[in-house]
Amino acid sequence: MTPVIRYGPVIVASIGLFLLSHQPNLRPPELGFEWQDKLYHAIAYACYGGTIAWALRVTAVQRAAWILVAGALFAASDEWHQSFVQGRFAEVADFLADVIGLLCTAAITWGWSVLRRSSAHREHRR
Repeated sequence: MTPVIRYGPVIVASIGLFLLSHQPNLRPPELGFEWQDKLYHAIAYACYGGTIAWALRVTAVQRAAWILVAGALFAASDEWHQSFVQGRFAEVADFLADVIGLLCTAAITWGWSVLRRSSAHREHRR
């Protein structure tokens, strides 16, 4: 797999999240409940974690760790960045929502890897 195909999505997602965070009056669609912005954060960072997972060719445990560490560092830098944008604020709750999204992706990719290994092991025993 070429480096562009492998690392391109995480680079594009990083730039996209940065640009979204730089919008002074970003207002996503209303979902009708109080913490909807946290849901948007979790979904965005779950997708971001997916791009990190795509880029890595390591063990499942290493992949989950990279998703959590690299994703959380980017999320923290993103919240810090927002503190400099007029009309935006850095919030710990937003960071926690980002990490929840990353945790979901880490768990899904790790679980998928376990299922694939288990399935391959069963096929090999036949």
